[in-house]
Amino acid sequence: MYVILEEVVMKKIVIWLISLLLLGCAQHISPHRPVSSNIIQETDDEKHEIVILDPAFQSWFVSNAKPIGFYSLRFYESHNIRYVTSWNQKARNAYGPITNEINYDPNEDYGLEVNYQLYWYFKYIESIYGRYFLL
Repeated sequence: MYVILEEVVMKKIVIWLISLLLLGCAQHISPHRPVSSNIIQETDDEKHEIVILDPAFQSWFVSNAKPIGFYSLRFYESHNIRYVTSWNQKARNAYGPITNEINYDPNEDYGLEVNYQLYWYFKYIESIYGRYFLL
């Protein structure tokens, strides 16, 4: 039983490391649009977008996320503030796979779509590392 659990954990670590490697490579491939280590980026028209390089996220998202209007913008914002605070604290302390901070300003209007995607990214991370990993 422990061997199976160790294999599953090792596979998840390898997938996370490959994702980080792809992020590093992506910064050198596209000189016209640099990829920052931040998940929230501002586009040319002053709107924000989420950039998630984890290849497994999209399939998980399609299978698990509720429709965008299921929760209110206020719900997403309040949860994202808590998640980002915990994420950034772990990043500053180099806790586990979290190595970069997320620039999320609670006073900034990111809109429903960005908050929705960010919320479900945190839920995805919880599904991999455990329900209370970020809290």
